[in-house]
Amino acid sequence: MTAPGIMPSWPRILFSVAFAQGGATPATGNATGWIDLSSRLTGQWSADQSGRQYELDQVQSGSLSLTLSNTDGALDPSNTGSPLYPNVLPLRPCRLQAVWPPSRNLAPAVPAGGTSTPAYGTSIRYTPGTGTIAAVTGLAADPTGRTNAIGWTIAASTASGAILAYGGPVGVDAAATPVVAGRAYTSTVYLSRPLAAGSTTVQVSVGWRWYGVNGSLLSTSLGAAVTVPRQGTWVRGQVTGTAPAGAVWGRYLVQTTTATTAIDTIYVTSLQTEEGSAATAWADPGISYNLWAGYVERWPQTWDYSGTYGLTQITCIDALAALAAQTIQPSLRQQLAAYAPTMMYPLDEPEGSTQWFDATGTKGPVSIVNSAMGPGTITAGTTLEGGGSYGNPGPVVRVVNTTVGVGLDSPASMLVLPTAGPPATGGWTRMIAFRSTAVPSSQSMLWAATGPAFFAGVGSRAGAMMSVLPGGELSVVVANAAGNLYVDDVTPGINLLDGAWHIVMVGVSPSGTQVHYGMDGFYYQSTAGAIDYHPTGATSDVVACTRTLPAGGSIWAFAGDLAYIAEIPRMLTVNEWVDIGHGFADGWNDEYSGPRFLRILGLAGYTGGTAYRAAAARMGALQGAGGDAVSALQAVADSESGQVWCDGGGTMRLDGREWRFMRPTPLYTFGENAAAGEIPYNGDLTADFDPSHIYNQVTVTNVGAGGSANSTSVSASDTASQVAYLPRSLNRAMNLSTDASAAGAAAWLVAAYKDPHPRVSTITVDASANPSVLPTLLGAQFGHRVRVRRRPPAPAAAIDYQQWLEKITWSGDAGGRLQFRAQLSPADTVPWAVAASTHTTLAVGASIGATSITVAPLTGAAANPARAAMAIGTQLIVGYGTAAAETVTVTGIASTAAGYTSVVLTVSALTAAHGVGELLVQPSVFNLTLPSLLDLDPAATLSATGPRISY
Repeated sequence: MTAPGIMPSWPRILFSVAFAQGGATPATGNATGWIDLSSRLTGQWSADQSGRQYELDQVQSGSLSLTLSNTDGALDPSNTGSPLYPNVLPLRPCRLQAVWPPSRNLAPAVPAGGTSTPAYGTSIRYTPGTGTIAAVTGLAADPTGRTNAIGWTIAASTASGAILAYGGPVGVDAAATPVVAGRAYTSTVYLSRPLAAGSTTVQVSVGWRWYGVNGSLLSTSLGAAVTVPRQGTWVRGQVTGTAPAGAVWGRYLVQTTTATTAIDTIYVTSLQTEEGSAATAWADPGISYNLWAGYVERWPQTWDYSGTYGLTQITCIDALAALAAQTIQPSLRQQLAAYAPTMMYPLDEPEGSTQWFDATGTKGPVSIVNSAMGPGTITAGTTLEGGGSYGNPGPVVRVVNTTVGVGLDSPASMLVLPTAGPPATGGWTRMIAFRSTAVPSSQSMLWAATGPAFFAGVGSRAGAMMSVLPGGELSVVVANAAGNLYVDDVTPGINLLDGAWHIVMVGVSPSGTQVHYGMDGFYYQSTAGAIDYHPTGATSDVVACTRTLPAGGSIWAFAGDLAYIAEIPRMLTVNEWVDIGHGFADGWNDEYSGPRFLRILGLAGYTGGTAYRAAAARMGALQGAGGDAVSALQAVADSESGQVWCDGGGTMRLDGREWRFMRPTPLYTFGENAAAGEIPYNGDLTADFDPSHIYNQVTVTNVGAGGSANSTSVSASDTASQVAYLPRSLNRAMNLSTDASAAGAAAWLVAAYKDPHPRVSTITVDASANPSVLPTLLGAQFGHRVRVRRRPPAPAAAIDYQQWLEKITWSGDAGGRLQFRAQLSPADTVPWAVAASTHTTLAVGASIGATSITVAPLTGAAANPARAAMAIGTQLIVGYGTAAAETVTVTGIASTAAGYTSVVLTVSALTAAHGVGELLVQPSVFNLTLPSLLDLDPAATLSATGPRISY
């Protein structure tokens, strides 16, 4: 815990580490158990958020450097006496936050505000040990002025000791408050109960639980019992305790000290936790702003003052830096790895190999077995041939059996798996990739698992098979131990014997009553029934033939090339199977940039927060085999002409180019006139046209169009610019689905950069010297549009530049100094496009069940009738921004003339009542993340300077 600083108007800086979490845990989202190290901050610190120097540069990862006092050795990884031992390890999630306004109240915002909303975007909330909870409003105001609370209802005859706690069963979650062992803490909460009913007397104590680094409960402190009054009187319960040795977290609770004689409800609100042994007046805990999030890279130990003062000088990396170390393979192998297969044989061993190994490392090798009637030939290290196997460089296995698809025991070679067949319980999916032109006489077996009595004899009659029929159709058979068969032959218009690569699969549901199967992204499923088709008792598991045991015969041999024998321990969904087929066939060509961004993060094993907006580019086949994840993400951003970055909360983001174009109005202004709301800046500002960023000859090299690995170069130029500023070239690499899109991108780059634009390179603000600007600056992000004003002495004219924030650095020290520094780039004063969400208000109130509503004029009403601005089928959010907001569909629009003052809309029945003046907004048709749809264009006025896109 730290005090706000030397000046009470300065924010409280918090540095926390999730020691109990591994490096694979993202710095936000899933990370829990934050331990506050803020009291150890000493000297200067600096937090560089991810960003770039110029708008066309590749994004650079962010870093955080700071020094922590370590006089007690708690941050020494070798100190077995540390309460953090053995968790002082590299790559622990960490975060830097600023709390504004500063507050002594250390409680999470949810209980401090008396609500049951989950904390910090998680599912953490109040958890009654007995009874139920509900949000209550409209109460008599408590001494803080709050009229809402949590209502905790306990059944009659409940013994004393009933507990209402905030958070989960252990200390490592977002509900816990970090504490320092040996320090005193006081928690208070206001309590009341209904005016009537319930027990005659209800008494409770406020308590505090202390937890160790692993989340284990160390001890509990209880305050004095208080009698809970009835409305509208409140009593303040209190507990004071000292954190015991080893304590790193605390969590408050309310506990009854009397038994109930009737059903009782207790109102709980306005929690405050503060350091010290005395309670003070309740204070708002403030808002926590994320300045930086990432991972502590290491914990170097140093000593100052002649070796007497221990220090830990750490450097932290963000998610981008972590992703830069992750290699991606845009192939079936890495995509399947994301599904946690129980076995996966890529079959890519070199020439001369006679065994093939499981990439998961959990199964033994696949070996060659020959038929008793004689061998065929199986060769490793074969060069990849044929199309349809994108991202698979080979080599592969070639199988040459001369008696293909013969239904009698015949010479053949096969691959035998070190398993007896698919699982006998639970869901599973098996798949195999192949190419062949060999037409079988009956069927060519790709994979077969059979029991000893599948064909005849004694024992299990189980079986699971995939084969190719003479017409190139897929045939699927699944049978249980009793011999109940599920059989299907599929003819989707695909010839599986055309010499191209194909991938086929079969899966069984956990109950065994459904069989799913398909090929190349086509997906089929059986009708649910009562029969469990699990092939229990299979004893043979063979690829490229069918092997009968115990006799050892071989029938229905395959000839062709094989790759990727895999089993996944669940039945894949329709979308997953289609996705695998799409990726294998053409590398996910024509995928939108937003899903491509998520795919790359998934291939890299990233599990943290993600967000993308206005990402509408259609990508070519995924590139970057063997490259790092950040380069692959940057390729998406460059193709989109957008930005990929990691925000101050650790969330990975992709912004499409439209996102900037849809923000025509600066969010805030840097200037000298603080009285007018401008943010004063330091004197290091410079402005220039920067001719080094004029480009009038642009060449775009596009790779992956149409699902191929080929590249095409397209160009655009501007002669007038070359005459005025000399030829200046820009080369960009893109990954778009069509070369026409690449040509459009080249033309756009020329249009955007053929002329010089005013550039303000950097701007610096001493935030601690002007606390009024903190709410604005703490919310600043990469990509925000800002205005920079400079008023030189007369007669020089005032300068007014619009810029984009490209990178933000926060720096400060333990004394409370706080500085904001940003890199900027020019923003167009006439945006390429501005979007407006069609919106209006209710002109007349509407009741529940109403199917018509009267609304104020729509966009452009002065010049157009209502039907020109809205179509039948349009969806509208009625009561936008209220708790009763609901979406309806417009089924009729009354006739109007230009200049109308209201219009009646026929809509689907309302489920709530709505009052005059409530907002109606059309939901976004773009993939945008907005505080409000009205942020797109508050006026929504179609004009020469207003939006050119309205929806």
